[in-house]
Amino acid sequence: MQKILIMFFVFVPSLCVAQDATITQSAQRSIEAAQFNLNLAILFILLSILANKIMAVANYLILTQPEIHPFQLPMILFPKKGDVLFTVLNNEGNPAALVSVNVIDKADKILERKFTNLRGIAKIKTPANCAVIINGFGFAKRIIPPEQIAPQNRVILQATDDISLDTVNLHSKIYARWILIIASIVGIYLTMSISNYYPASVTFFIILITLCNILVILRNPPATIKILDRHNNLLKNKLIKIKNADGEKIKEIRTDQAGRVRFIATPSFYKISSANSLGATFTIRTQRPLSAHLKLN
Repeated sequence: MQKILIMFFVFVPSLCVAQDATITQSAQRSIEAAQFNLNLAILFILLSILANKIMAVANYLILTQPEIHPFQLPMILFPKKGDVLFTVLNNEGNPAALVSVNVIDKADKILERKFTNLRGIAKIKTPANCAVIINGFGFAKRIIPPEQIAPQNRVILQATDDISLDTVNLHSKIYARWILIIASIVGIYLTMSISNYYPASVTFFIILITLCNILVILRNPPATIKILDRHNNLLKNKLIKIKNADGEKIKEIRTDQAGRVRFIATPSFYKISSANSLGATFTIRTQRPLSAHLKLN
């Protein structure tokens, strides 16, 4: 009887304590897993916001092609004031955004440079006896002599064929696309794990963001142009010439070690050629990165 009592008062309490410890450890693991999923969800949202903003800015700058870095965009949208106003329009009467307005002296030195805002407006301080040059991607250059400059000026630019290499924004799109791919993988993982710790509305929100990220990835595929010779061999590290429909040379570009080139062009008809080749023709319908294989005959 004494052995039974000793066993009851010693073994049974020890068993209860061990069971409580097991429950406590299980709860601790659940708390840690919930915290991990929460941190991962925060990282997922931050990556998604960052990548989508980079992609949006890069796509907009690809359409306008100003001679600026993307980080300079806030300075252009909120410029310093000036006393002379320029309203710049395209030949259809729409605002020409992010067009450069340059004040030059008699020695052709640029004294001031501003860019038009989204309404096509730029304000500058024009010193006496200085001209203004207005230039933008896809537009013919306009020179305003000093005697024609008024306090308020309305300038209409004529469209022209133009090509830009724009490596900054094209690379920005590539980086943003990879960030979105990583964020989408994280989002897919979260949809399978976070529902165990948080309400269904959180899971639905993550699914929605993941689907949006995948849509942006699909709408912005990698865009490269591969140049081939008549024997279907890649033209590696070769200089190629791009001309417009009138045969005027627009740009000279050198292919990389994989026979690729990347550029942005205004919608038009172009001819591309290299040394000892008759060339090939292609048509640009939208001012977006082009993906194609061009064979030079």
